[in-house]
Amino acid sequence: LQANYQVGQIFQQQGSLLEAEAAFKKVLHVKPDHLEAGMKLAQLYFDLAQENKAIVTLEHVVEKGGDAALGKEAVSKLSRLYQRRAERLSKAGESEFAIREYKALLKYDPDNAAAHYSLALLFTTLKRMDEALEEFRIVTRLAPDNNGTYLNMAKIHAQKGRFRQAAESYAYAV
Repeated sequence: LQANYQVGQIFQQQGSLLEAEAAFKKVLHVKPDHLEAGMKLAQLYFDLAQENKAIVTLEHVVEKGGDAALGKEAVSKLSRLYQRRAERLSKAGESEFAIREYKALLKYDPDNAAAHYSLALLFTTLKRMDEALEEFRIVTRLAPDNNGTYLNMAKIHAQKGRFRQAAESYAYAV
């Protein structure tokens, strides 16, 4: 088992990525909770521009790793992958798909204020104001100094004719 892991590392260092993939998969087949092999395999998939495989592998590491250091590292990498995919989809005008990616990110990293903020902006663009307000409220809890959040909330409240709430949100922003 350890020999396959070391062989995988050697292949990966040499740039023999397909051979490295096979070695790490052997390790995980025998011992699915071998977090190091999972992380190496996820990095390999990332290097091969196979985001979906990287995500599935990182999700597996998170599931097996829990609060262990590698589990937390996997959550961080997973969050960055989902963030990048969501941003790419959003820029391409694929808002619904971007929303799905942000929600997947938040499943693993629920306190990610930037993801909640981006999700709120997408909802605003799609005129889904109640959902946008909910996300902005979460941002106010996670990042209370984000003035843009309060300004956006004020704008939504004003559009809905809730001028008192709009004034309160605006007062927080200035």
